[in-house]
Amino acid sequence: MKIVFIGAGNLAFGLSKKINNLEGFEIIQVISRSENSAKELSDILNCRYSINIDDVLDADLYFIAVNDDAIKKVAGHIMLKNKFVVHTSGSVDISVLSENTKKFGVFYLLQSFKKYSDIDFDEIPVIVEASDDECLKKLKTLAGKISKSVYNYNSNQRFTIHLSAVFANNFTNHLIYIAQKILTDNHISPEIIIPLVVKTAEKISSDKAEECQTGPAKRNDLETINRHIEYLKSKYDLYPELYKFISNSIIDTYKKV
Repeated sequence: MKIVFIGAGNLAFGLSKKINNLEGFEIIQVISRSENSAKELSDILNCRYSINIDDVLDADLYFIAVNDDAIKKVAGHIMLKNKFVVHTSGSVDISVLSENTKKFGVFYLLQSFKKYSDIDFDEIPVIVEASDDECLKKLKTLAGKISKSVYNYNSNQRFTIHLSAVFANNFTNHLIYIAQKILTDNHISPEIIIPLVVKTAEKISSDKAEECQTGPAKRNDLETINRHIEYLKSKYDLYPELYKFISNSIIDTYKKV
């Protein structure tokens, strides 16, 4: 199967390299607005590249791996009526491709990617959706060669998965950033909190997060909570309200448990 990747960002780097190493699949072209990124990825894949989408080559499958707000524009520009086109977004509806081709789908990997990181795809959930059974079968076959966890969910379900991932990954990472900033601002090594973060992730791999919750909000320890808030008020603008909001959510959750 000959494949074109439109986009050369973090996801495209990881996914295209994995696919290109599979038997029976070949990336023949990378298209990106950034010539540096396009050339870098094409050198790794040993394929052609272009910064002009009008130069798109004939292929069996086209991956649109661009920012969510650009998917519709890119799909509308290439207008591949009889070609199989998929996007890789967690939050964009499959219908965004329906006006531009008869065969379309979604290939969403539930993971956060960095361009130069080594990635173990085996455990990454892959969520697929397609316009018809034939296209779905092709996506499932490809996904099955990449990961042991393949799911067929519709766009509404995928949107819900993406929403939950924002809480689990993006928000969690930001909270760790805040924790490390507080430490750094007080001349304490930010590394000191890493074992706690790792242990937290390990615990929820075997137990429900609901059962792993600890801390002053879980205990409804208002004295400690108020001391924390007063400290944050003395040094930061946004963090006191964030602390209060999350603490109140935890307190409310465990009142009902």
